Amino acid sequence: MRTKIKIATLAMMGLGLTTYAQEFNQPVKVNNQFSVFTTPSTNGQLMLLRDTAANGTNQSFGGLKFSSASGYDFVLGKFSDVGTGKFQLRDQNNTAYFTILPGGNFGIGTGIPYGKLDVTGLGVFRATDNSNGLAFMLANTQGNSAFTMRAFTNKGQIKAENGLPLELLSDDGKTLFYGQNGGNVGIGTTSPKKTLHIVNTSSFEVGIMESPNQQGSNLRFIDNANTPVEFGSQLGDAVIRTNSEVRLVAKTGSGNIGVGIAAPTARLHVNDGKVLVQPKNDNDTDIFRINEYRGGSLMSMSETGDAGVLDIGYYGLAGDKVQINGGVSNQGASIGGFDDGVKKFNLNSKGDSYFNGGGLAVGTTNLGGYQLAVNGKIRAKEIKVETGWADFVFYEDYQLPSLEAVEQHIKEKGHLEHIPSEKEVAENGIYLGEMDSKLLRKIEELTLYTIQQEKKIKSLQEQKTVITKQAQEIENLKKQNAVLKSLLTRVAQLEEKLDSKK
Repeated sequence: MRTKIKIATLAMMGLGLTTYAQEFNQPVKVNNQFSVFTTPSTNGQLMLLRDTAANGTNQSFGGLKFSSASGYDFVLGKFSDVGTGKFQLRDQNNTAYFTILPGGNFGIGTGIPYGKLDVTGLGVFRATDNSNGLAFMLANTQGNSAFTMRAFTNKGQIKAENGLPLELLSDDGKTLFYGQNGGNVGIGTTSPKKTLHIVNTSSFEVGIMESPNQQGSNLRFIDNANTPVEFGSQLGDAVIRTNSEVRLVAKTGSGNIGVGIAAPTARLHVNDGKVLVQPKNDNDTDIFRINEYRGGSLMSMSETGDAGVLDIGYYGLAGDKVQINGGVSNQGASIGGFDDGVKKFNLNSKGDSYFNGGGLAVGTTNLGGYQLAVNGKIRAKEIKVETGWADFVFYEDYQLPSLEAVEQHIKEKGHLEHIPSEKEVAENGIYLGEMDSKLLRKIEELTLYTIQQEKKIKSLQEQKTVITKQAQEIENLKKQNAVLKSLLTRVAQLEEKLDSKK
């Protein structure tokens, strides 16, 4: 095998040779520095500068080439395989270190670069210093820096330059990440409206939700059934929605919280729903509690056994309260009122009830000094009144008014003595116990009058009997007298006859 060197080429390389097209068939040494020589044919060519195809091969070169028997140590210049021209640097195992294709693609570690820069294997870009940390930069067609990757001593950095946004696209061109100049970040959108704006039409979505009737931004979750749950704001209010309906809202201005209502009118407004509080055991205290503004309890719901207990209004003194007990072990429910720990009234659904806290008004707010004031009708099967009674009428020293005196009082006053008039009853009412006693007095007086009359009647009846008997006797006497008269008449007639006969 021969090593051929064109002298003109070497002359251009500054080797001091001027003869053109001279061939050297033996090793050549120029200026004791540059040597061209051959080795045994089994090792192949060590240096070749040529632009014609090698005999019996499909390869051609235009440049400089070092080689060994098994491959190519170094190739510099145009090299072609099967008619495709490229510029390469290869090792002795024929592995490409870098490749430049005719179209301009540049490959490192690959013989077939698929882009303008194709690095196969570990790629390292080193910064010039740790202060700047510049390791990798992409620029636009005007040469302006558009994208940089930096590695500092204490951090790594990816940065979009010159006010440009930072965008990450999927294979189908959809925006996966969009960093807007100014700090807004978009996922699935190139127009992020907030610090984080995520848009996704799949089964899971987190992002800003906007519509004319909601006017807010939300953190939105959508499950596989396409049911959205949204956490966010609406006109400044904190809102939780499901199926686009407001389930919970916290108003910014008033601080009111609404459950199932978008416009709560109280600190807690539950609309069209139920509130369930589950105790942890059968004797759990303060399951639900409302405090006075200074911290004392105003209302507390607890559980005693299997009964619910509600205490109301005992700030500062647990003994002052109203207690509602749902009933334990079939004992019945009760409502009790305590004053300094003493129960003043108790209403029981099973057993006795009592009220010992003062007067009781029904249908009126004016007790008028009474324990019970009722403005209306009262119905009862039996009423017991404890009061004084009128048995003194039957005492021997009681002066029973004469009927003439009674009659005179009625004529003057228009009512019985000791009995209130109609006007007095209309103005002041009556005391049942007192009135019953007064009525009893009159009944007892009437009883005495009746007894007196009965005695008189009996006396008259006795007199009548005597008179009747006397009349009968008189009648009998009259009859006897008539008989006697008749006898006397006959006797007289007989005497006259006797006398005439004489």
